[in-house]
Amino acid sequence: MKTLNLLPFLLFTLLLAHQSNAQSFIVKGGFNLSKIYVADEDDSYSDEYDMKPGFHIGGAVEIPINQTFMFEPGIIFITKGVKMDDPDYEISSKVNLNYIDMPLLFKASTSNNEGLGFYGAVGPYIGIGLNGKGTTEYGGEEESADIKFGSDEDEDDLKRLDMGISVGGGIEFSSFQFGVSYDYGLMNIATYQDYGNKVKNRVLKFTLGYKIGN
Repeated sequence: MKTLNLLPFLLFTLLLAHQSNAQSFIVKGGFNLSKIYVADEDDSYSDEYDMKPGFHIGGAVEIPINQTFMFEPGIIFITKGVKMDDPDYEISSKVNLNYIDMPLLFKASTSNNEGLGFYGAVGPYIGIGLNGKGTTEYGGEEESADIKFGSDEDEDDLKRLDMGISVGGGIEFSSFQFGVSYDYGLMNIATYQDYGNKVKNRVLKFTLGYKIGN
């Protein structure tokens, strides 16, 4: 897929930035809760779904603009998807999606003499769908099927490319960071879009990071 060509380009950009003018590299990972917004021209159906637990892991380069503001491009592996439970009919369904996300965040931070600081960050992200699986449990039996990423509305389930906005903030102490952020998908990743059909990712992330460098 052409979108996968973005990966080596971004990795090269991160490495170049770190070796030239970046002051620090951040290793990060954590827990996330994901959901999928689903709607058509008649109604939205996300209230019927539950958030699915997952994880993310990756890194970022912190490039200073001045003493307060920074640019933070990164790359993370992240799980997304949704859960759907119907206790009345004893049906449980789950959609697991694996992505490579590339957040491009603008960050503002403050700190005191004790090394304690606070930060806020906002910016776009680009996501590339890698693979996925849908699973349904009913009557003690389980059935599963692969989620196909692509652009063919007859053959594929979801578009591979995703885009959205990430907003968050957190606490910094010494080399450690703890943050909470929300990824709001803006791109309709449904391959079949007739009758106003929409599918968009939503992810709430809890992230622990460790800063290497100044």
